[in-house]
Amino acid sequence: MKQQQSSVKISLLLQLQRIQYSMRKQNTSKLKILTKPLGKIKFKKLRYDIGVHSMKAKEENYEMANHALANTHGEQHK
Repeated sequence: MKQQQSSVKISLLLQLQRIQYSMRKQNTSKLKILTKPLGKIKFKKLRYDIGVHSMKAKEENYEMANHALANTHGEQHK
């Protein structure tokens, strides 16, 4: 019985270690954007994953929203 319990504990510890390793690996991959030279596609994907977006895109979205408001209210909001 004790041997069975210890093999279950060992199995659980190995699974936990794999999960922790996997989580560390995922978290550090996003840090590569700060420390490694990356190709354009990989850079854009990691940039998106960490939530960094183009200011130009935000400005374009603002202009579109502003234009939509102007059309619904008859005047342009700034």
